[in-house]
Amino acid sequence: MENFTEFITADNSVTYYNAEYDELYHSHFGAYTEAMYKFVKPASSLVSNLPERIRILDLPFGLGYNSLCALEEFGNVEIIAIEKDPKACFLLLENNPGLNITWAEVLKSLKKNLEYKNKNAEIRLYIDDARNFIRDLDMQFDFVFLDPFSPKNNPELWTFDFFRKLYSILSDKGVIFTYSSALSVRSAFIRAGFHIRRTEPVGRKRGGTCAFKKPCNNFLNIEKRDNYLLKYSTGKIPYRDKKLLLTKAEILNYHEKIKELSVNKGILKTVKKSIKDYKNISGGN
Repeated sequence: MENFTEFITADNSVTYYNAEYDELYHSHFGAYTEAMYKFVKPASSLVSNLPERIRILDLPFGLGYNSLCALEEFGNVEIIAIEKDPKACFLLLENNPGLNITWAEVLKSLKKNLEYKNKNAEIRLYIDDARNFIRDLDMQFDFVFLDPFSPKNNPELWTFDFFRKLYSILSDKGVIFTYSSALSVRSAFIRAGFHIRRTEPVGRKRGGTCAFKKPCNNFLNIEKRDNYLLKYSTGKIPYRDKKLLLTKAEILNYHEKIKELSVNKGILKTVKKSIKDYKNISGGN
C-alpha cells in the first residue's frame, strides 16, 4: 500500500495515513464515529424539512465512510461522491477481510462499476478533481459532506471560489457540513453568502461548521471569540482560487501575501494579537 499506512482508531474502525498529504483520513477518536456524528447524524436531524428522496454530495469520498454511513442512516438517498485518488477508495475493501458484509457489497460494486444501487438508494462515484467536477455540475443537493484534508494541506477545496460554486448547487433548504472550524473556512462560507452555525464537538474541543443558504436556528451559535476574530484578524481572509485551477502552493502563497499586506497596512491584526485583544476586552472569557 504505497503512500498508505493503516491505523485502528478508538472505536475499532480502520483509517489510513496518507503520506502525500501527511495526514490521517480520520482522527484517532474513530473513523466510523466521525462520519456518523460529524456528518450523517447532524444531517439526519434535518430530513423532515426535505424531500422524501435526499441527494448528498460527498467530497471527497476518501475511504468511503461518509457515504457508507449515509446509506445506513437514510432509506431513500442518492449520493454523488467525488474522489481524486482512486487508490484510496477501496482500501477498506482490499485490506479488511472482516469488513461489514453490506459495506463490502457496496464497495465491490463501486470498484467494478463506479456505481451501487439497491431498491431505494444509489451511489455514483466519480474519479476526478472536485473543482473540475463541480465547475459545470447542474444538480441540486440537500446536503454536502465537505471532508477534505485540512486547509493547510488541501487548500484547493477550502477556497471562497469553491464555496461559491457549492452555494449554487445547494438546494434552498440544503446544508453543508464540515469538521473544520478554521477561521479561513468560516470566513469563506460567510463571504460566499452562507449563514453559519457550529456542530457539537466530536473527539475534539471544537465542533465543526454547518453552512445554510438561509438563517437557521439549528445547531449552535458560532463562538463569540471566533466572531471577533472574523471581524478584526487575518483569520477573516479566505483562501482564493478564482478559476479553480491553482496549485496548493499557489493558493497558500497568495493567502500568506494577503495576510502580510493586511497587517503591514494596519487593516487587520494577526490572529495571535487579536486573541490577546479579545481576552482583554472579554475579561479572559
